[in-house]
Amino acid sequence: MIKLVTLFSWVLYFSAAHASNAMDFDKSTNNVRKLTSTLIEQNTTNPPGNEAKAVETLTALLKKAGISYHIDEFAPGRKSLVARLPGSSTGLKPLLLLAHLDVVGTENQDWTTAPHKLTEKEGYLYGRGVIDDLSMAAASVEILVLLKKYNTPLKRDVILALTGDEESGGAGLSSLLKKHPEWVQAGIVLNEGGSPLLDKNGRVSMVRYQVAEKTQQDYILKANSKGGHSARPSQDNAIVRLAKALKNISEIQHPRKLQPVMKNFFEEKAKNEESRFAKLFRKIAASTGLIDEEDFKLLNDRPGIAASLTTTCTPTLISGGTRANVLPSEASATVNCRIVPDENPEVVLKRLQEATKNQDIEVTLGPSMDGNSNISPTEGEGPAAIRKIAGEMWPGVPVVAGSQLGMTDARRYRALGVPAYGINPFPLNESDLVRTHGADERMPVSSLRTGVEFYYRLVKELSSH
Repeated sequence: MIKLVTLFSWVLYFSAAHASNAMDFDKSTNNVRKLTSTLIEQNTTNPPGNEAKAVETLTALLKKAGISYHIDEFAPGRKSLVARLPGSSTGLKPLLLLAHLDVVGTENQDWTTAPHKLTEKEGYLYGRGVIDDLSMAAASVEILVLLKKYNTPLKRDVILALTGDEESGGAGLSSLLKKHPEWVQAGIVLNEGGSPLLDKNGRVSMVRYQVAEKTQQDYILKANSKGGHSARPSQDNAIVRLAKALKNISEIQHPRKLQPVMKNFFEEKAKNEESRFAKLFRKIAASTGLIDEEDFKLLNDRPGIAASLTTTCTPTLISGGTRANVLPSEASATVNCRIVPDENPEVVLKRLQEATKNQDIEVTLGPSMDGNSNISPTEGEGPAAIRKIAGEMWPGVPVVAGSQLGMTDARRYRALGVPAYGINPFPLNESDLVRTHGADERMPVSSLRTGVEFYYRLVKELSSH
């Protein structure tokens, strides 16, 4: 009987291996494209979110594939979806595939295509969420279906969590962790974040994965004054004082220094840059203290790279006044800060208070985001699998760890001590990346298939025997 069981296990193994080799990634890519298109058209702009529409679509696919799932309604009309494929009892904790179903708004943005429709134009796919994060959600569903379809022998459970509200604080995942932690407990997490990076010739020149991210913290500024008639203006005007305070904040020079986790990124980036940036990046990679101000100014036209070296604060909301002919008695603003891993919100608060003290401005901490900027290890099965699959698909291309400029749901797992890695599987170039959250969000058409294959092989490497 033992021999028969062993033989059966080997038959399953070789059947799954053959299925992987013969995988029709073109067909899977078509499935992912269709699902991404549907999700984009459902318009899960947050607020209000309305992720329940997307969950309904996705549960129909999972039900058809015979995959069990749970639904958590964390607010009226707002839902998250969790599905699971069971693995063998090896003692390994589950692999969690994490993606979100909500997207940011498009109001006051100059789109050249309909934002809530997947449009192919000049070699690109356009649509809100095509990068962040609906294509990754669609690919994750397809991968789960493929693992189920081919009876892939799994050494651990594979969990899929498609959450709501990631773009506005993460109430979806927060609800899951509080109400149903057993659904989403994991030993390793894959999430959005880094990606294969395309050079100007459309070739993958680097594969970046994220092991850390900046902490997001809002600060509330308030100015009060006596008010009165606008015909009798006063320098005590709350709006004037607030404006001066915001100008002072914009001029703060937060410490600029290399985060240790970014060292390898700058070393490898220097190898493919024009001479002036290559020299600068090598200098930054070798630095151990604060970065010279003149060197930092050279990064003015590389804002994403500059932002990786320092905490950033920028005003995003402002209000004040009641009538055009009445002096305002109150004005307020929200300043959104992205804080590097070795700093904390209280340190930044003191900087903002110091910069605005002459304007008699009240500066306080806004609502806090759950989680912090813990750093996941750059060694272990997660990074090893990323390096292995990237090396097979793009031989000789450097694979580097880094820190995410934005905030993702992965922070909650890092705060719990669970290794979480940001790896958006679709190859993108710098001009694609800067469109995230902006007008004409897009990805190269060819990157969809490449990303589906890369992510499938990565998930299989981490989960199968």
